Amino acid sequence: MPAGPLSGITNAISTVSRDGRITTRITTGYFHLNMHHMALYIVAAVDDSIGPAALVGLARSLRQVSQELDRTLAGCVGESSVARCHVLAALADGSGRSMSQLAEASLLTGASLTRLVDGMINDNLVLRKVDDHDRRRVLVMATRRGMLTHEVMTRAVEDSGLAIAAAEHDRLVAALAAVLDRIRLADTAPLPGPR
Repeated sequence: MPAGPLSGITNAISTVSRDGRITTRITTGYFHLNMHHMALYIVAAVDDSIGPAALVGLARSLRQVSQELDRTLAGCVGESSVARCHVLAALADGSGRSMSQLAEASLLTGASLTRLVDGMINDNLVLRKVDDHDRRRVLVMATRRGMLTHEVMTRAVEDSGLAIAAAEHDRLVAALAAVLDRIRLADTAPLPGPR
């Protein structure tokens, strides 16, 4: 994917403290993903905020990062989306997975996942097999070609230098887990009554 500035983007960069407090810096300026240094540059800070604006900013930032990472990974492995990569990664250990387990791994549900798996069957990457232990359950398993494809995709990501983007993995996962816990707690809290 060619890296280059996109002008006129209003963005919100959220940070999460160790205690789960969200702070968002709302910015306007240029968004640029430098693939060589794996750095994200945003210029012209406008406002710092905490509260509802921070949540909106956090949601937007997470979506942008997710979309950009998916687009970059898909281009790196020569796919139109990363969904096939997620499915093959879930099947890489050689054991089969149910459709619900694949839905969790690929973040696809229902008809979308069925269409994806059907296409992967047509491409001889996976196959469906009745579970030996529970004949009512159908498992999806990687074929030999699917395993080789997964190895090629993994090498392509390693050779691309994208792995450096995961250097902050542990810290980011911990911070996101803290935010997720706070969101779940807030979701179960009763709504305030009318004033």
